[in-house]
Amino acid sequence: MQPDGSPPWLTAEIARGLRSCLLLSLEGQPAMELMGEVVQQWADDLSGARNWEPERDTPRIRAAFLTVRRTALRWPRMGELLAALPAIQLAPGLPERVLTDLQRTENQHRLAKLLASLGSAMGRLR
Repeated sequence: MQPDGSPPWLTAEIARGLRSCLLLSLEGQPAMELMGEVVQQWADDLSGARNWEPERDTPRIRAAFLTVRRTALRWPRMGELLAALPAIQLAPGLPERVLTDLQRTENQHRLAKLLASLGSAMGRLR
């Protein structure tokens, strides 16, 4: 992390995205001489807003800036970027296990035995 607390990769992605917005000459755009501070402020504020992971979030941040660039009429606000972030894609779960009829019958017998042994154990406790 940088001394200010934002990870270098996040600062670089914010700089890349905001630099691409500069090319649009949007209304409300900060002065060029302030862009370093603007990038750092965005990076600092965003770094504390979420648990960012470079591998997962770099493509999401780039996609969000693309959405912002395509729809912006004014210089973007941080909330617009966050709203444009695609959802996190979770890893797929395990496939559903398909049991054969024999496996299903065997499992039912095991369950019946287990329930019977629990019933007899409960009877002994009374």
